[in-house]
Amino acid sequence: MRKGEAVAARTSVWRRHRPHNIPHIIAVIAGIGVYFLFRNEPHNAADHSALAFGLIAYLALAVYFAPAIIAYHRNTVTKGLNFAINLGFGWTLLGWVLSLAMAVTAQTAAPRTITITLPDGRTIEGKIE
Repeated sequence: MRKGEAVAARTSVWRRHRPHNIPHIIAVIAGIGVYFLFRNEPHNAADHSALAFGLIAYLALAVYFAPAIIAYHRNTVTKGLNFAINLGFGWTLLGWVLSLAMAVTAQTAAPRTITITLPDGRTIEGKIE
């Protein structure tokens, strides 16, 4: 494998496995919840009920935004529209089902091919997903 091909291979692997912000945000929120649960103040029943409420609210939001999350991870061409419908009309059962149907059946965005020409004349091709 030539040097240019190795760079293209590393770039395409990085693009395929790029980090997403959503898991990082969830981890920060969970860390804040654990901090408040185990802080050095006396615990009472209200602390545990607040944790239970937080977990239930988190699960409810995950279910509510499931169509938008599915569309985002499938990289559909209508992921912005899907998020807007899910945000605005997801509270109705019809809006949520419509958003879920769009997320599952929408066409995924085709990866773009990029070609880089190096100063010595060699070219590197890679896909941006």
